[in-house]
Amino acid sequence: MKRLKESYPVYICAWMGLFFGMGASSIMSVYLNSIGKAPTELSRIMSASNWFAIALLPLTGMAADRIRHPKRLASVLLAVAAAAAFTFGIFTDDFALFILYGIMMGMISSVNVLAERLAGAGRYRYGQIRIWGTIGYAVSAQVCGWILDKASGRTLFSLISACQLIGALAFLMITDLKRQDGPEDRKNVSAGDEAAKPKRSLAQQYRFLKDPRFLLYILLIFLLQGCTQGSISFVPLLLEKLSVSRTLIGTFLSLGTLVELPMVLFSNKFMDKVPPRTLLIFNGCLAVGQFLVYGLTRTALPAVLVVIVVKSICSTLIMMVNLKMVNLIVSQDSVSSAMGFYSMTNSIGLGLMQLISGHLIEALGIQSMYLIYAGISAVAVILSFFIKVKNTKSVFT
Repeated sequence: MKRLKESYPVYICAWMGLFFGMGASSIMSVYLNSIGKAPTELSRIMSASNWFAIALLPLTGMAADRIRHPKRLASVLLAVAAAAAFTFGIFTDDFALFILYGIMMGMISSVNVLAERLAGAGRYRYGQIRIWGTIGYAVSAQVCGWILDKASGRTLFSLISACQLIGALAFLMITDLKRQDGPEDRKNVSAGDEAAKPKRSLAQQYRFLKDPRFLLYILLIFLLQGCTQGSISFVPLLLEKLSVSRTLIGTFLSLGTLVELPMVLFSNKFMDKVPPRTLLIFNGCLAVGQFLVYGLTRTALPAVLVVIVVKSICSTLIMMVNLKMVNLIVSQDSVSSAMGFYSMTNSIGLGLMQLISGHLIEALGIQSMYLIYAGISAVAVILSFFIKVKNTKSVFT
């Protein structure tokens, strides 16, 4: 067991277990549609993850900053998600599915906030760890699509639960965050001095909420992530409408996720060199482009190409940009709290978009919904030009 502790295989298991559960959400709309849920019903059920995350994410960030053992917190939350996933496949009642999906994905979102910081806490680079999350997501999309075609929902969610439990155990054996302050702040500080340090008040911990740069960034993310993540939920339904089978949907989502591997693996080569505002504008333009294709295409091929080449790059790049933005704007002792607040805002945007999108699909059709997504994302691109953050800190190297 000592040999396994903090070893590379442990990191692989932790990140693949976490992202296997996250990847299952990519085909959730297909699963709910297969058990007879209408667009408004499935959008309401899937929005549960965001409403639960709104409550959980700020608490998770605050707890991580205060107890200073985020790996233990991540392990407990992922184990709870595993229990909810196992139970999810048993029920078909809307209320039960809403509660269970909310718990499962709310916990996963909370763990993901912690995992983004833990990825660089040990002796391995961020990209070397995060790449296994990408692989786990890709494997999940492929396997889940195949299981939906060949087996039952109960089999699917039992597998998801088992993978998450393995991930929960693995998180206990990775390197914890040893420092919550910046390197200069903690240099030459003895254990006694650290213990004597007074705990910060909530006002001090959340002082970043008074920074206009952070508030503008949150507004931008509210719009952009609401559309980007909402798109992921409904892309499988779009592909089904364009006559793509469930197994192929899983294959295309899996291939699309694998495309982001080079970007994640070599993130240290460009993320600290390119200004964050430039990355934000580029990401927003990618989002506008993909939504226009989804909204205007009449055949499956253009949509499939965008799913494979653009979708995952767009959603992964914004997560990495966020990690950099928060570290540049917020003091190091409040980063987990700020990321929790960011994720909460992201969840509100996504929850509202999913609720609205279900009604838009029934009233106007899924492709008209994507054209509306394109317009909202264009507003986010315009807002990106007003964010002024100096690229003064290395996060990915």
